[in-house]
Amino acid sequence: MIRSINIKDLKDILQIRKINMIDLRDNYMYLSGTIPGAKNAPINFLLMMPDKYLKKDEIYYLFCQYGKQSIKACRKLTELGYKVINIEGGYFEYSASI
Repeated sequence: MIRSINIKDLKDILQIRKINMIDLRDNYMYLSGTIPGAKNAPINFLLMMPDKYLKKDEIYYLFCQYGKQSIKACRKLTELGYKVINIEGGYFEYSASI
């Protein structure tokens, strides 16, 4: 089962503490704007070499542009034993909320 969080709850968490957040979009999209604190790991690279970007004992919040690719990534990474949470609506939803 894929765990998810909405933008409102994400913002509440970000006010309290720092989290591991990964922007799955291509580098040029990441550089044009991202959720503050997010690191960039394009989805293709992350899925090919997850151990390069993730540790199995940590929780990661993943997002893409609209939320569809991050669901795909969360599904695959969960199967591999990683602890991941999908950010619903992705960067589009975040940027619409600010």
